[in-house]
Amino acid sequence: MDITPPLSPLSHPEIREIAIVGGTHGNERSGVELVRLWEKRPELLRRPGLNVTTTLGNPRACEANRRYLERDLNRCFAPEVLDAPSSGVLEEDRARELNALIGPRGSDRMPDLCLDLHNTSSNMGLTIIFNVLDHFVEKLVAHLAANEPKARLYYQPVDPTTSEFLPSLGRHDLTIEAGPQHHGTLCADLHSRMEAMTYEMLDFCAAWNRPDFKEPPPRELELFVDWKNIDYPRDENGRIAAMIHPGVDGMDYCELPPGAPLFLDFDGRIVWNPETEPAWPLFVNEQAYYEKGIAMTLTRRTVVQW
Repeated sequence: MDITPPLSPLSHPEIREIAIVGGTHGNERSGVELVRLWEKRPELLRRPGLNVTTTLGNPRACEANRRYLERDLNRCFAPEVLDAPSSGVLEEDRARELNALIGPRGSDRMPDLCLDLHNTSSNMGLTIIFNVLDHFVEKLVAHLAANEPKARLYYQPVDPTTSEFLPSLGRHDLTIEAGPQHHGTLCADLHSRMEAMTYEMLDFCAAWNRPDFKEPPPRELELFVDWKNIDYPRDENGRIAAMIHPGVDGMDYCELPPGAPLFLDFDGRIVWNPETEPAWPLFVNEQAYYEKGIAMTLTRRTVVQW
């Protein structure tokens, strides 16, 4: 499989300014509590040569323990929102505030790296998501995967100049997605692993900037590349007409062959996978995606040397 060519011509850019955001979704508690911890103990994030800032993405949604109050904040960073005057919609106004605080996107004040911390109700373990791929990102995610062997790598190519996602406020973007975790709750294991991965990221960035940094040899890595989202079967009124098949539910990153059972309708009939090539589903049965018409994200699996 061909991977989209790197968007950055820099092979070894300095990574000095790092913005960490938690609580972009107010009920994804790992990032919320980690940002609150680091606000009290900023020394945990200090590394030589780095300037690390932390931000609570949607404070009002965090206080309410809700994903958002009016609109999903992590879909509010497209230019048509950022460049518009105040709309009175809480999350749209907050996106403009964050763009000014962290970015502005496209300016010389952008941080070198923006890390966004999320939880999912899907069985995705610790997943490292990135939208823009270059040499630095390759080496960073390879390092993180080496130190968290159960971590998965998900590449979702997005144009950073038009992205609707918060991490696009940085020159490089990274999202850590941890699950399964019920929204509005905490899981100590996922919380501690997310915290440890953040520290590994900072350690790598500090080392990367040193003149004596020696790149590790390439490692063989499993990479899941975004393909498409699929919805639930629906009836003539637009209502969900089937559930994810029990052989697929909870089986994130497992191969879904063509013609395999995919959904089970409410009369017990199987809906078969109509695709003609294998897929590897992610965000399977994600609780927050019911409103978005997404039953799962299909990816293609490849192996890379990074």
